[in-house]
Amino acid sequence: MANAKKKSNAVVKLDTEFTGLQQMTSDKVMYAIQSNLEKESITPFDLVKLSVPPGGITSWQFPDDESESGFKSVDVIEGVLLDYKAVKAYWEHSFDEGGGGTPPDCSSNDNIHGIGTIGGDPPGSLCDHCAMNQFGSAGEGRKGKACKEMRLLFLLPKKSVTPLVIGLPPTSLKGFRQYLMRLSSGEKPCAYSEVVTKFKLRREDKPMPHGIVVPSRGANLSDTELIAIERYRSAFASMWESVTIDDMADGEG
Repeated sequence: MANAKKKSNAVVKLDTEFTGLQQMTSDKVMYAIQSNLEKESITPFDLVKLSVPPGGITSWQFPDDESESGFKSVDVIEGVLLDYKAVKAYWEHSFDEGGGGTPPDCSSNDNIHGIGTIGGDPPGSLCDHCAMNQFGSAGEGRKGKACKEMRLLFLLPKKSVTPLVIGLPPTSLKGFRQYLMRLSSGEKPCAYSEVVTKFKLRREDKPMPHGIVVPSRGANLSDTELIAIERYRSAFASMWESVTIDDMADGEG
């Protein structure tokens, strides 16, 4: 009887490579985060944040406490895409003019209302009416917008118990949409949270050297992993809206 009771109370671990999907892991992580940050807004700096490196570099600069530089170069990032959100950001000064590494002068975390005073519009004004959100406002004869439409991707890597945030610049949005369309079509359509997604970087030299994020489909999740990932997504769902673009100190892309 004692052995049977001991067996019934044992924690059964999920057969998966994803540390964050192990039985009880997400509950423990969420309890710690909610207890420690209950009265704080979650920003990308509270999670691991990755942006496209400048100058066309084709490796991700991943934080690494054991490295002297504090970073290690990673060619591919892979994990389960939990969710993503559309945001906007405007830097009055370009990356070359010193705008990189600073919070945006105006931003929108719902992709609808702007928070800033650019162009004389009061905070909370509709982005659709802003002069910086019109085609041709990028200046120097360019057809693009001065205000950058971006995406924040929330990804669960295999060896992490918490998600990381990947910031997609405007130049990578087309490829990301095409990837989502590929997942939605074909012989076996699926949701983005049902597969492993791999993120690589491709160099483009025009109009100036920059990196393009290239997502691709990896392995399908098992039936038990699918159940666990939905549980994990539900545990973290309330955090996504609190994550903001303001601390994404990136003026390039």
